[in-house]
Amino acid sequence: MLEDGVIEYERHDTSDSYNKKEVDQPVANKTGTLTENGEHYHKILDLYQRFRQLKTLIMLRKKRYFNLRTKK
Repeated sequence: MLEDGVIEYERHDTSDSYNKKEVDQPVANKTGTLTENGEHYHKILDLYQRFRQLKTLIMLRKKRYFNLRTKK
């Protein structure tokens, strides 16, 4: 984690490359199964979607609360 709270993730290297530090592992294998990078990618997308839903829910709750307060 960086000082500003950003999480830095270094991707996994490919296993069949002559220059492993230059080539990242793909998201999926040739057979279509996920690699470690693919699994991390999908987990991050899932967390992002959950965060967006939570943020929307909080906004709706705040809006409802605000509307109730203005009616008084």
